Amino acid sequence: MCETWEDLSRALEHSGPTILFLDPALGDGFASRTQAIRERYPLAAVVLYTQVKPPLIKLSLPLFRAGVSDMVLAGFDDTAERLASLLTEIQTRGLSEPLLDMIAGVVDRLPKALRSAVVAMFAEPTKVRSVGDLARIAGTSRRRVFRAVKTAGFESARLLVASARVSAACRLLVQSGRTVADTAAMLQYSSADRLCEHFLAVVGRTPREVKAMLSVDEAYQLIAPRLVRGQLGHTSFDHRLSQEFAESGAGNS
Repeated sequence: MCETWEDLSRALEHSGPTILFLDPALGDGFASRTQAIRERYPLAAVVLYTQVKPPLIKLSLPLFRAGVSDMVLAGFDDTAERLASLLTEIQTRGLSEPLLDMIAGVVDRLPKALRSAVVAMFAEPTKVRSVGDLARIAGTSRRRVFRAVKTAGFESARLLVASARVSAACRLLVQSGRTVADTAAMLQYSSADRLCEHFLAVVGRTPREVKAMLSVDEAYQLIAPRLVRGQLGHTSFDHRLSQEFAESGAGNS
């Protein structure tokens, strides 16, 4: 625990990605100092941890406008379950977005609501684990999702959904050095074996092979053409996933 801004700055100089719980009760200059921390240490995620008191909430308002979206209220939602869920969400947020950039041209051809749902899926990959989840967020039916994804030029809706979590897993394995088991747990796969199955379908490599890569971009370069119809000339990937993402709900595993 750091008691001063100076202590916090020194600690951040020697840290990688981290999550900061900051209390607006630190007083005057809280918003400006916090924003300065965010700009200097972009790998640091900020969570406001405070009490339900109007003066403290008021101190937080400039940070909400600057993009801080996470707050925990002491005595209300600071349970162990809530904090664990929040930490997982923050740690996986945005991990898949570089792959989204690679397929943006095809994503742009999707209907507006579905396009927004796909962007949200890549921003928070653990929130969408089946075509049904994607359809729900887009406010449409699964049938329409399958049809729209094909029309836009993707190989399949199942493969697109699977790619969000798999690409996040690639980044965790390559950049953070996490184990396959830890990565599977963080991204809410039912087991490390299920993660391996999805890797073979989406990347064409095992997690251990991806972990040995010099750059996560190597993995993304393997994934992107597998998502777009016709780039590799066959559709065996969707056949593999059609068994794992069974309509009974296996896609939620």
